[in-house]
Amino acid sequence: MGLNLNIRRVVFYSLLKYNGDKIVPVAPSQVQQTAGRAGRRGSRYPDELTTSLHLDDLDYLIECLKKPFDEVKKVGLFPFFEQVELFACQLPEMTFSQLLGKFGENCRLDGSYFLCKHNHIKKVANMLEKVQAISLEDRFNFCFAPVNIRDTKAM
Repeated sequence: MGLNLNIRRVVFYSLLKYNGDKIVPVAPSQVQQTAGRAGRRGSRYPDELTTSLHLDDLDYLIECLKKPFDEVKKVGLFPFFEQVELFACQLPEMTFSQLLGKFGENCRLDGSYFLCKHNHIKKVANMLEKVQAISLEDRFNFCFAPVNIRDTKAM
């Protein structure tokens, strides 16, 4: 998530979400991740306070928070902009989408890591090729903006 804020309490408005097909419960690991935003060691609020806005969600919230954390076997990585920029200097004639593909082909990671899937990012990058005079950094940032790539109006 990337949030480093002094948060005293997380209140879940809902523990249901749309998964692109139907409404489903938020996965326990996602509930734990979000709830973990509250009460950070070293912050002004060291105690974690989490609740739900609607009483109907409270039992599911408690159930999720009691579950053990999933064991992490591998960690997904994706290059940050400065890495892509250095790579782009070596291949100046490539489109951003081609550049991401080539980066993925040349990326070598040990068994503890994998390169995150980036087909949706490449799809947005292809759409951005129609836009002239946009910097590599802006292309990179636009590709990570939340957008439903299945929505033709959004794309």
